[in-house]
Amino acid sequence: MLNNKSFEKYFDINAFLIHVLRHMGLWLFLIILFGVMGFLSSFIPGSRSYFNYTEDGSVSQNQVISAEYPYIYTAQKVIYVPQEETSLIIQSALSLFKSAAMMDALQTEFFKDAMAEEYRLRNRMVTYNYRLHTVLEAPYSYGDFNDIFDCYVSSAYTAIPSGYAAVNASTDTVGHFIIVSAATGDEDLSESMCERATNLLVTQTADLIGDFKYEVIDRAADIDLPAADNGLIPVTSTGSVVTTERPLLSNIVKKSLKAAAWGVVIASFLAIFVSFFIEVTNVKFTSISEVSEFGTPILATVKSGKVKAVLHPFQTLIGHLEGDERACTDMETAVKLAGAYMHKLLPEGMQIKKVLITGSSDVLLLSEIKEIFSRYDSSDMEFSSSPCISDTPETVDLVDGHTAVILVERLNKTTKGDYAGELRRFELIGCRVLGTIILK
Repeated sequence: MLNNKSFEKYFDINAFLIHVLRHMGLWLFLIILFGVMGFLSSFIPGSRSYFNYTEDGSVSQNQVISAEYPYIYTAQKVIYVPQEETSLIIQSALSLFKSAAMMDALQTEFFKDAMAEEYRLRNRMVTYNYRLHTVLEAPYSYGDFNDIFDCYVSSAYTAIPSGYAAVNASTDTVGHFIIVSAATGDEDLSESMCERATNLLVTQTADLIGDFKYEVIDRAADIDLPAADNGLIPVTSTGSVVTTERPLLSNIVKKSLKAAAWGVVIASFLAIFVSFFIEVTNVKFTSISEVSEFGTPILATVKSGKVKAVLHPFQTLIGHLEGDERACTDMETAVKLAGAYMHKLLPEGMQIKKVLITGSSDVLLLSEIKEIFSRYDSSDMEFSSSPCISDTPETVDLVDGHTAVILVERLNKTTKGDYAGELRRFELIGCRVLGTIILK
């Protein structure tokens, strides 16, 4: 069993808490955004259905259950192909089934009858309360007519016609039986349509590849008798009927809250992924301890005043967990403190005549800090300010052998590369960096 020290070896709970708190703003933003989006995605459609609801007194128009048409007759014809090799015949037949020429002929002969039968079935479903009355207004299309027919190949069918020997199945895995079917609500219509489709298919296949041997096997129509709950039994009880009653506001709110909860869950996982991605790719200073690792003294830390009020408690807790020192509340106090440490850090015998205030902070802030130094420092040193040494050669021109430098950097803005570059350049020209003022 792991003790506390062993546990800390594999998992730094302090670093984990700092990571969570540092990205708390991102997490709050995402959960609010996704929570609101989830709530509205369910609430808006639900409220529309509630406020736009119109009461309909007709029982036959506001009741519907899921039920297929009863008494559908599926007539089938089986085309038996006795050849040893049937791939060409089978593929040709399947490619020609429902071709334009075939369907034009079938539509000319049967479209009106099929449409009449379809509307007869729809009327029966409406009469017995299995469909909404609006089903009668839906048009009957050629696509609906085409769906009546079906064609497929079977290698498992074994009804060999008399006079033919069984074909060795191992020589051809495609199959020797082409099944053609037509399904309508009328038995005679299904049989006529199926027979005509079969004849057209055989004729067009022969026209394409030449004559071939075949035998048409008649099959009795497959009649799917309705069960007691989906046949022609009138629906009189509303217990099993889905009605179009006005939705309850309580149900709308419950569904919306459930959608919002799912949004929060999704946002939480997304926040974890994004925050770890930001943490891994971040090159900016996020804590004072990271700046201290470069070995330059931290003269003072000061609150920048730009932390949002809602995030201030999290920033304070992060500082406690990181062990940061208490920051100055205003810039004037921070500069006075930095000035006191500056004189203590000056080596004995080193003649420092000028102090340059620079860094990656904005120029106005650097000028403000320079003015505070000039106002409160009683020595004869001259204070000046200049942009980051990486940005302008003027900063190099201001430095000589009697110049010391104080850097002013801001957490979550100054990058580690920029800071290291500043230290390296001042070391290159022989200028001493006395320390750094950090803005939190």
